[in-house]
Amino acid sequence: MIWFSFTSVDDNLCRVSFRLLVIFSWQRATLMRCFSQLAEPFFLRDSFLCSRFSLASAFCRYLWFGCSFPLLSTAKDLMPTSKPMTVSLTGKRQIMGAHQICFHADEVYNDMNFEEFDGIVYPGGPGTGVLGEKPGVKELAQKFLNSGKMLAAICAAPGMISETGILKEKHATAYPGCNPQGGAIWSEDTAVTDGNLITGKGPGAAAEFSIAIIRYLEGDAKADAIRTSTMMP
Repeated sequence: MIWFSFTSVDDNLCRVSFRLLVIFSWQRATLMRCFSQLAEPFFLRDSFLCSRFSLASAFCRYLWFGCSFPLLSTAKDLMPTSKPMTVSLTGKRQIMGAHQICFHADEVYNDMNFEEFDGIVYPGGPGTGVLGEKPGVKELAQKFLNSGKMLAAICAAPGMISETGILKEKHATAYPGCNPQGGAIWSEDTAVTDGNLITGKGPGAAAEFSIAIIRYLEGDAKADAIRTSTMMP
């Protein structure tokens, strides 16, 4: 219930404004509570229907029938099946970026078993030099590339991994000035895919670089669906 009271003539403007603010806030909170109580059965109904659709779809697949529910199919089509994982080289999961933004990595480098993964992505930026100085980082890139697994690098990272010559005769792109002589065939394109090697030119190429990774891991249909849903040209 919301109760209103009239203000007396001698109330000053501040007291009136404060009283109106309290009344408005209480009214808004009450209305939101009423709306949530009224809408709760509908939310439960939608959840109930989705669970029943999932069970029906699984049952039909068990009986070798093909069926599709639009809501579940759309969500499934746009959801990547790959599971990305971020790794810290510092030994700690908390990472401070070049612009003083704190990130929380999933794992630390020394605890990782990279044999379990289908691909690896090397970021660029001012910390690329530190990345290249970590023992085993460049060798890990070569191992992924030679084993047929995806090796992706963007910005200054392609130049860093090319210093060992592992990109010899490979088409690649990198940030201007960060593409040393290592036998690679450098391109000015924003994103370049050469077999299992994917490279991006810089920060502005992040979207095209990501789509190229999705296309390699998930296929053309998934990449095109995500490109369309995110309004990419």
